Amino acid sequence: MSTLVAKHLGIRFGGLQAVKDFNLTMGTGELVAIIGPNGAGKTTTFNMLTGMYIPTEGELTLDGESMVGKAPYKINDMGLSRTFQNIRLFDSLSVMENIRIAMKREADYSLFDAMFRTKKYRTAEKKIDEEAMELLCLFEMEDVAHLQAKNLPYGEQRRLEIIRALAGKPKILLLDEPAAGMNPTEIENVMEIIAKVRKMYEISILLIEHHMSMVMKIADRIVVLDFGETIAEGTAEEIQGDPKVIEAYLGKGGDEEDE
Repeated sequence: MSTLVAKHLGIRFGGLQAVKDFNLTMGTGELVAIIGPNGAGKTTTFNMLTGMYIPTEGELTLDGESMVGKAPYKINDMGLSRTFQNIRLFDSLSVMENIRIAMKREADYSLFDAMFRTKKYRTAEKKIDEEAMELLCLFEMEDVAHLQAKNLPYGEQRRLEIIRALAGKPKILLLDEPAAGMNPTEIENVMEIIAKVRKMYEISILLIEHHMSMVMKIADRIVVLDFGETIAEGTAEEIQGDPKVIEAYLGKGGDEEDE
């Protein structure tokens, strides 16, 4: 059972306290959403959790091991994988190649095996191809496996980024606005995919999202940030009725873009 724990996590940029006293405990299979108005510190929090920013305060552990100060690739190796608010794919590579790259750290063969294409190399590469295709089938994207990523429609690029994050077999998947820029039909599809992924892979999911109808339907718990501080945490029903949340966010529509 995997557990992500953040205790009194915070970060300063010069004299600016961007995030203060952030606390979170996530166990296996949980789906937690972080919401809040523009500039609330949501993406900054994600960046601390994934090693892109080093916290200036607090503790951060995965399964009891500290992640503070570790490079992003080390944190990825520990079991955290993420998507970004702005899509970051290898545009000139195919859909399949984008996924295969994320799976390479699982490849159990040496440089010698790769150079001489030994049986061990061929077996490992076949397994990678099969697992990549399984993910594409799950997301109903097997027909575009050999297209360049840049030629996919926006909604499918979003889905590909989620697939690539899953390809590394994370313990915890962090999704930064997975439904951004999508139409209602695409949003519904992403919701179904996230629910399916959560059930099939038994992983925890932490997401930032501005589509409140989506968040309220799929999140077990919701954390609300405002000016870098947590102002509420609870179920969808509790959050919807919290006066501080209504004043800071929900009363403004809750659909603006993040920082």
